[in-house]
Amino acid sequence: MGPRSGSPATETRASVGSVPRRCAPTRAGAAVLLILALGLSADVWADSAQTSHDVSVVVVKSALSITDDTGNFSLTFDRAVAGASSSTQTVNYRVMGNGFPTGALPGVISAVVANPANGIELKADVGPFVNNGTEGDIVLQEAASGDQGVGVTSVPLANKGSTAGTQARVLNGTIPVTWKANATQDLSSGEYPLTVTVTLKDA
Repeated sequence: MGPRSGSPATETRASVGSVPRRCAPTRAGAAVLLILALGLSADVWADSAQTSHDVSVVVVKSALSITDDTGNFSLTFDRAVAGASSSTQTVNYRVMGNGFPTGALPGVISAVVANPANGIELKADVGPFVNNGTEGDIVLQEAASGDQGVGVTSVPLANKGSTAGTQARVLNGTIPVTWKANATQDLSSGEYPLTVTVTLKDA
């Protein structure tokens, strides 16, 4: 008599034959898994991150600067008689500005003596301007050739001509001024203090 239904031998055959059919994935199932994987990947790469800034744009105000390379100095007379001239002192003035008009401007640099001394006349001789900036910056020219007397009334030393171009309003250079004193009368020995103020203007 053969084995009974439900015997261990029968159950073993059925298990061996049925398990592979239940566990093996179909081609359709693999395609679905691939589509799901691609969809998940696309969602991940579609995300984004951001940052933002508040930006302040600052326009520098018009500024003027004039400095010298000597500070205080002395002028000395070897002869204290009328008509004599003192020693000389050349002062280099560094001048800078960024808001000049494009038109001509006389007296960009001027000088005045606040406390003149009797018998002494201060003289200024302006040398050639040196442009320390870029090509196209403002170039200054002496207001008058030779020595100019500087007294209690402001005297122009250098002028600006008409300018054009992108740098027409910018000044960045050095201008030398040679100072000396003339005796307008016989002088007594001693010191004669003077205060001379050199001014740069842009209007």
